[in-house]
Amino acid sequence: MLVECGVAKQKYFVRNEYMKPEEVNKFRFRHDNIDVYVTPYFYEEGVCVEESKLIGDFYLDFDKDLKDGHADESVYNEVRTDALRGVQYLQNILCVPLDQISIYFSGGKGFHLIVPKEVINLSPTEHLNHIYKMVAEDASNFVPNKTIDLGIYDRRRLLRMPNSRHGKTNLYKIPITLDELRELSFDEIKALAREPRAIPKEKPKACRKIAPILNGFLHEWERKREEQNRKYENLTPLQVTPPCIKNILNSEVMKGQRNNTATALCSFFKQQGLEDGEAKTRLLAWSNEHCDPPISSREIDIIVKSIYTKQYKFGCGTLKSLTECIPENCQLIRR
Repeated sequence: MLVECGVAKQKYFVRNEYMKPEEVNKFRFRHDNIDVYVTPYFYEEGVCVEESKLIGDFYLDFDKDLKDGHADESVYNEVRTDALRGVQYLQNILCVPLDQISIYFSGGKGFHLIVPKEVINLSPTEHLNHIYKMVAEDASNFVPNKTIDLGIYDRRRLLRMPNSRHGKTNLYKIPITLDELRELSFDEIKALAREPRAIPKEKPKACRKIAPILNGFLHEWERKREEQNRKYENLTPLQVTPPCIKNILNSEVMKGQRNNTATALCSFFKQQGLEDGEAKTRLLAWSNEHCDPPISSREIDIIVKSIYTKQYKFGCGTLKSLTECIPENCQLIRR
């Protein structure tokens, strides 16, 4: 099995470094343990990432977008409250034993909850990220401040490595206890995060109650996908190009956003009614002109095959994470 690693530089993000799990620490320290990331998923060797079956830890990310980037005690308390509710959800709804839930302060202003793959004990499946997103959406119904990030469940998601240093805050992503999450102030948590930290944990043990619950989410996702596919087949091809797509077509895309942007653009081409060959031709031309560096022809092939065979449709939610949304100029937004 392989994982993917990445590192954030000052002006760009480097990824696509695949390695065995035991090689991750070499990557970490080659980049001074600063702003280093690894996928929560494990991929099959010899199979392209877009088609690989996945196994991996379940994760919830609690954070809040701030216009000025400044987090204070009130913001921290909102995120903390939701993280505590997340622990309750995992324990009471998903049946995860409390001693098998790992809690991390992100080094910024958020928290991550992690359930090891050994506890979940699901068979490898190409739909694992979709299952995890459905669980996160369900958990979001139980948190009052809606700080769960639901946009982080693509199959190539990278998460900040535990005990790595956040380049902007100079704080570490550290494990914390449930009591610390409940009781410590923001300043006290940040004081703990000034250096790496270890907390002894119980060895992960399979919990038989979890897999049937997650399989229920899988069946629901498959039902919704079939329903969406039937609607998708009957849609009239799009006759307009919304402002977000125009912006993508005319703006430079830096390393780190190229794959997701190309995938969303390919979905738009399909919704326009283009054949897969024409979509590939347009993506290659766009990539050569607007991506730094350009996406390889092989990667474009994988993207087109994924969109045209699996019938995924990317909408406003995905596009808002990639480019500016201008609703007042968009012909597709219902008014």
